[in-house]
Amino acid sequence: MAFSQYRTQRPPHLRYAEIFTRNVEARKRFVITSKDGAHLIGVPSFSSTQDPTSKDPSFVITTASSEYEIPFSELAHAEELVAHSGLHGGPAVPEPCQAPVSLREKHQKFKILDAPGQLNDDLGSSHGKRGNAVLFLDIDKFKALNTKHTERAIDRSVLPQFQQLIADTITPHGFAYAEGGDEVIVLLLNVGTGTAIAFAEELRLLISAQEFTVEEQVEKLTVSIGLAHSSNHEKTKLADAANTAKARSKERDRDCITIAHSDGFIDIERGTLKVVTSGSSKQDNNNPEAPS
Repeated sequence: MAFSQYRTQRPPHLRYAEIFTRNVEARKRFVITSKDGAHLIGVPSFSSTQDPTSKDPSFVITTASSEYEIPFSELAHAEELVAHSGLHGGPAVPEPCQAPVSLREKHQKFKILDAPGQLNDDLGSSHGKRGNAVLFLDIDKFKALNTKHTERAIDRSVLPQFQQLIADTITPHGFAYAEGGDEVIVLLLNVGTGTAIAFAEELRLLISAQEFTVEEQVEKLTVSIGLAHSSNHEKTKLADAANTAKARSKERDRDCITIAHSDGFIDIERGTLKVVTSGSSKQDNNNPEAPS
Protein backbone atom coordinates (compact mmCIF):
# COMPACT_ATOMS: atom_id res chain seq x y z
CA MET A 1 0.00 0.00 0.00
CA ALA A 2 1.46 3.37 -1.02
CA PHE A 3 0.66 6.16 1.42
CA SER A 4 0.86 8.63 -1.47
CA GLN A 5 -2.62 7.63 -2.64
CA TYR A 6 -4.03 9.04 0.60
CA ARG A 7 -2.25 12.42 0.41
CA THR A 8 -4.88 15.16 0.59
CA GLN A 9 -2.68 17.93 -0.88
CA ARG A 10 -3.75 20.25 1.93
CA PRO A 11 -0.92 22.13 3.63
CA PRO A 12 -0.43 21.12 7.27
CA HIS A 13 -2.26 23.14 9.86
CA LEU A 14 0.21 25.41 11.67
CA ARG A 15 -0.58 23.94 15.07
CA TYR A 16 -0.01 20.39 13.85
CA ALA A 17 3.23 21.39 12.13
CA GLU A 18 4.53 23.06 15.30
CA ILE A 19 3.69 20.02 17.42
CA PHE A 20 5.20 17.68 14.83
CA THR A 21 8.43 19.70 14.77
CA ARG A 22 8.64 19.71 18.57
CA ASN A 23 7.99 15.99 18.73
CA VAL A 24 10.71 15.23 16.20
CA GLU A 25 13.22 17.40 18.04
CA ALA A 26 12.39 15.52 21.24
CA ARG A 27 12.51 12.20 19.35
CA LYS A 28 8.89 11.65 20.35
CA ARG A 29 6.76 10.94 17.34
CA PHE A 30 4.16 8.57 16.00
CA VAL A 31 5.30 5.82 13.68
CA ILE A 32 2.35 5.09 11.43
CA THR A 33 2.63 1.62 9.88
CA SER A 34 0.56 0.15 7.08
CA LYS A 35 -0.33 -3.53 7.00
CA ASP A 36 2.29 -4.17 4.32
CA GLY A 37 5.11 -2.42 6.16
CA ALA A 38 5.12 1.14 4.79
CA HIS A 39 5.86 3.86 7.34
CA LEU A 40 5.04 7.50 7.96
CA ILE A 41 6.19 9.66 10.86
CA GLY A 42 3.58 12.20 11.84
CA VAL A 43 0.93 13.48 14.21
CA PRO A 44 -2.45 11.69 13.98
CA SER A 45 -5.88 13.12 14.61
CA PHE A 46 -9.33 11.91 13.68
CA SER A 47 -10.57 12.98 10.27
CA SER A 48 -12.95 15.90 10.57
CA THR A 49 -14.89 14.54 7.59
CA GLN A 50 -15.81 11.25 9.26
CA ASP A 51 -17.44 10.08 12.44
CA PRO A 52 -14.79 8.25 14.58
CA THR A 53 -17.41 5.63 15.43
CA SER A 54 -18.14 4.82 11.80
CA LYS A 55 -17.35 1.41 10.32
CA ASP A 56 -13.99 2.48 8.93
CA PRO A 57 -12.97 5.93 10.18
CA SER A 58 -9.82 7.65 9.06
CA PHE A 59 -6.82 9.24 10.65
CA VAL A 60 -5.46 12.51 9.36
CA ILE A 61 -1.71 12.05 9.54
CA THR A 62 0.20 15.33 9.47
CA THR A 63 3.87 15.01 8.58
CA ALA A 64 6.41 17.81 8.26
CA SER A 65 5.38 18.44 4.64
CA SER A 66 2.00 16.87 3.89
CA GLU A 67 -1.30 15.61 5.20
CA TYR A 68 -2.72 12.13 4.63
CA GLU A 69 -6.21 10.82 5.29
CA ILE A 70 -5.77 7.08 5.87
CA PRO A 71 -8.53 4.57 6.71
CA PHE A 72 -7.98 2.56 9.91
CA SER A 73 -8.32 -0.63 7.88
CA GLU A 74 -5.05 0.13 6.08
CA LEU A 75 -3.01 0.53 9.26
CA ALA A 76 -1.22 -2.20 11.18
CA HIS A 77 -1.55 -0.52 14.58
CA ALA A 78 -4.78 1.50 14.38
CA GLU A 79 -6.19 -0.04 17.56
CA GLU A 80 -3.09 0.81 19.57
CA LEU A 81 -3.10 4.37 18.25
CA VAL A 82 -6.70 4.84 19.34
CA ALA A 83 -6.33 3.11 22.70
CA HIS A 84 -3.10 4.77 23.79
CA SER A 85 -3.07 8.21 22.18
CA GLY A 86 -6.12 9.72 23.84
CA LEU A 87 -7.95 10.21 20.57
CA HIS A 88 -11.25 8.83 21.93
CA GLY A 89 -12.88 11.79 23.61
CA GLY A 90 -9.49 13.46 23.90
CA PRO A 91 -7.79 16.39 22.22
CA ALA A 92 -7.54 16.63 18.45
CA VAL A 93 -3.79 16.25 18.75
CA PRO A 94 -2.63 13.76 21.39
CA GLU A 95 0.17 14.33 23.84
CA PRO A 96 3.61 13.64 22.36
CA CYS A 97 4.39 9.95 22.44
CA GLN A 98 5.27 7.10 20.13
CA ALA A 99 2.77 4.54 18.94
CA PRO A 100 3.25 1.70 18.61
CA VAL A 101 6.88 2.31 19.59
CA SER A 102 5.92 3.89 22.93
CA LEU A 103 4.30 0.61 23.98
CA ARG A 104 7.58 -1.25 23.62
CA GLU A 105 9.71 -2.45 26.50
CA LYS A 106 13.11 -0.78 26.61
CA HIS A 107 16.35 -2.42 27.68
CA GLN A 108 16.69 -1.64 31.36
CA LYS A 109 20.29 -0.44 31.45
CA PHE A 110 19.98 2.68 29.29
CA LYS A 111 16.31 2.63 28.22
CA ILE A 112 17.27 3.78 24.72
CA LEU A 113 16.95 0.64 22.61
CA ASP A 114 14.31 -2.07 22.81
CA ALA A 115 14.60 -5.12 25.04
CA PRO A 116 15.87 -8.10 22.98
CA GLY A 117 12.92 -10.27 23.97
CA GLN A 118 10.71 -8.31 21.59
CA LEU A 119 12.60 -9.41 18.47
CA ASN A 120 10.71 -12.69 17.96
CA ASP A 121 7.35 -10.96 18.38
CA ASP A 122 8.34 -8.31 15.84
CA LEU A 123 9.48 -10.94 13.36
CA GLY A 124 6.25 -12.84 13.80
CA SER A 125 4.06 -9.80 13.16
CA SER A 126 6.14 -8.13 10.45
CA HIS A 127 4.61 -7.51 7.03
CA GLY A 128 5.91 -6.65 3.61
CA LYS A 129 6.60 -8.31 0.27
CA ARG A 130 10.35 -7.70 0.35
CA GLY A 131 11.06 -9.60 3.55
CA ASN A 132 13.04 -8.62 6.63
CA ALA A 133 16.71 -8.35 7.49
CA VAL A 134 18.52 -8.64 10.81
CA LEU A 135 21.84 -6.92 11.46
CA PHE A 136 24.05 -7.96 14.39
CA LEU A 137 26.49 -5.20 15.41
CA ASP A 138 29.41 -5.54 17.81
CA ILE A 139 31.82 -2.76 18.81
CA ASP A 140 35.36 -3.68 17.83
CA LYS A 141 38.09 -3.94 20.49
CA PHE A 142 35.58 -3.12 23.21
CA LYS A 143 37.53 -4.86 25.97
CA ALA A 144 40.51 -2.62 25.29
CA LEU A 145 38.26 0.44 25.48
CA ASN A 146 36.92 -0.69 28.86
CA THR A 147 40.46 -1.31 30.12
CA LYS A 148 41.58 2.14 29.01
CA HIS A 149 38.70 4.11 30.56
CA THR A 150 37.07 1.62 33.01
CA GLU A 151 33.72 -0.03 32.44
CA ARG A 152 31.85 2.55 34.54
CA ALA A 153 33.19 5.45 32.46
CA ILE A 154 32.23 3.73 29.20
CA ASP A 155 28.75 2.99 30.57
CA ARG A 156 28.30 6.68 31.42
CA SER A 157 29.52 8.01 28.11
CA VAL A 158 30.24 5.89 25.05
CA LEU A 159 27.46 3.30 25.24
CA PRO A 160 24.54 5.75 25.62
CA GLN A 161 25.93 7.83 22.74
CA PHE A 162 26.41 4.69 20.64
CA GLN A 163 22.90 3.40 21.28
CA GLN A 164 21.30 6.81 20.68
CA LEU A 165 23.04 7.09 17.31
CA ILE A 166 21.56 3.74 16.29
CA ALA A 167 18.12 4.68 17.63
CA ASP A 168 18.14 7.90 15.60
CA THR A 169 19.22 6.03 12.46
CA ILE A 170 16.77 3.13 12.57
CA THR A 171 13.55 5.20 12.79
CA PRO A 172 11.33 4.60 10.83
CA HIS A 173 12.96 1.65 9.07
CA GLY A 174 12.53 -0.91 11.85
CA PHE A 175 13.67 -1.54 15.41
CA ALA A 176 16.92 -1.82 17.36
CA TYR A 177 17.51 -4.04 20.39
CA ALA A 178 20.25 -3.86 23.01
CA GLU A 179 21.63 -7.38 23.11
CA GLY A 180 24.44 -6.25 25.40
CA GLY A 181 26.31 -3.04 26.06
CA ASP A 182 28.51 -3.38 22.99
CA GLU A 183 26.15 -5.57 20.93
CA VAL A 184 23.03 -4.38 19.12
CA ILE A 185 20.54 -6.20 16.90
CA VAL A 186 18.72 -4.24 14.21
CA LEU A 187 15.55 -5.45 12.47
CA LEU A 188 14.84 -3.86 9.09
CA LEU A 189 11.25 -4.22 7.91
CA ASN A 190 10.09 -4.78 4.34
CA VAL A 191 13.54 -4.50 2.73
CA GLY A 192 15.37 -6.48 0.09
CA THR A 193 18.90 -7.75 0.62
CA GLY A 194 20.46 -4.94 -1.41
CA THR A 195 18.72 -2.24 0.62
CA ALA A 196 19.72 -3.98 3.86
CA ILE A 197 23.38 -4.08 2.79
CA ALA A 198 23.28 -0.37 1.88
CA PHE A 199 21.69 0.47 5.24
CA ALA A 200 24.29 -1.58 7.12
CA GLU A 201 27.12 0.16 5.27
CA GLU A 202 25.66 3.60 5.98
CA LEU A 203 25.30 2.72 9.65
CA ARG A 204 28.89 1.41 9.76
CA LEU A 205 30.14 4.67 8.24
CA LEU A 206 28.05 6.82 10.61
CA ILE A 207 29.48 5.04 13.63
CA SER A 208 33.08 5.21 12.40
CA ALA A 209 32.73 8.94 11.68
CA GLN A 210 31.20 9.77 15.07
CA GLU A 211 33.34 11.20 17.87
CA PHE A 212 32.46 9.68 21.25
CA THR A 213 33.39 11.69 24.32
CA VAL A 214 34.79 9.90 27.39
CA GLU A 215 35.80 12.15 30.29
CA GLU A 216 36.85 14.99 27.96
CA GLN A 217 38.67 12.57 25.66
CA VAL A 218 37.51 11.70 22.16
CA GLU A 219 37.30 8.08 21.08
CA LYS A 220 36.45 6.65 17.66
CA LEU A 221 34.60 3.35 17.27
CA THR A 222 34.17 0.78 14.55
CA VAL A 223 31.68 -2.08 14.41
CA SER A 224 31.67 -5.52 12.86
CA ILE A 225 28.31 -6.34 11.28
CA GLY A 226 26.61 -9.59 10.35
CA LEU A 227 23.53 -9.56 8.13
CA ALA A 228 20.87 -12.19 7.50
CA HIS A 229 17.80 -11.87 5.28
CA SER A 230 14.54 -13.79 5.45
CA SER A 231 14.91 -14.85 1.82
CA ASN A 232 17.73 -17.17 2.95
CA HIS A 233 16.79 -18.06 6.55
CA GLU A 234 13.72 -18.83 8.60
CA LYS A 235 12.60 -15.80 10.60
CA THR A 236 13.31 -17.49 13.93
CA LYS A 237 16.91 -18.15 12.87
CA LEU A 238 17.76 -14.70 11.49
CA ALA A 239 19.44 -13.41 14.68
CA ASP A 240 21.61 -16.53 15.05
CA ALA A 241 22.63 -16.37 11.41
CA ALA A 242 23.48 -12.67 11.67
CA ASN A 243 25.48 -13.35 14.84
CA THR A 244 27.53 -15.99 13.06
CA ALA A 245 28.16 -13.62 10.15
CA LYS A 246 29.23 -10.95 12.63
CA ALA A 247 31.81 -13.36 14.06
CA ARG A 248 33.21 -13.81 10.56
CA SER A 249 33.47 -10.02 10.18
CA LYS A 250 35.55 -10.02 13.36
CA GLU A 251 37.83 -12.68 11.92
CA ARG A 252 38.21 -10.92 8.56
CA ASP A 253 39.49 -7.54 9.71
CA ARG A 254 36.70 -6.04 11.82
CA ASP A 255 34.89 -2.84 10.70
CA CYS A 256 33.13 -4.67 7.85
CA ILE A 257 29.96 -6.49 6.80
CA THR A 258 29.41 -10.20 6.23
CA ILE A 259 26.18 -11.73 4.93
CA ALA A 260 24.96 -15.10 6.17
CA HIS A 261 23.75 -16.87 3.03
CA SER A 262 21.86 -20.16 2.94
CA ASP A 263 25.00 -22.07 1.90
CA GLY A 264 27.77 -20.00 3.48
CA PHE A 265 29.03 -16.44 3.81
CA ILE A 266 29.26 -13.48 1.47
CA ASP A 267 31.98 -11.02 2.43
CA ILE A 268 31.32 -7.38 1.50
CA GLU A 269 34.25 -5.12 0.68
CA ARG A 270 34.44 -2.13 2.99
CA GLY A 271 33.39 1.12 1.29
CA THR A 272 32.44 -0.38 -2.08
CA LEU A 273 29.69 -2.91 -1.29
CA LYS A 274 31.37 -5.35 -3.68
CA VAL A 275 31.47 -9.05 -2.90
CA VAL A 276 34.99 -10.03 -1.84
CA THR A 277 34.61 -13.78 -1.27
CA SER A 278 31.99 -16.31 -0.40
CA GLY A 279 32.54 -19.50 1.56
CA SER A 280 30.92 -22.25 3.54
CA SER A 281 29.78 -21.73 7.11
CA LYS A 282 31.51 -24.05 9.57
CA GLN A 283 30.67 -22.36 12.85
CA ASP A 284 28.04 -23.29 15.37
CA ASN A 285 25.33 -20.62 15.10
CA ASN A 286 24.70 -20.81 18.83
CA ASN A 287 28.31 -20.35 19.91
CA PRO A 288 30.36 -18.40 17.38
CA GLU A 289 33.86 -17.59 18.56
CA ALA A 290 35.63 -14.54 17.24
CA PRO A 291 38.01 -11.78 18.31
CA SER A 292 36.54 -8.90 20.33
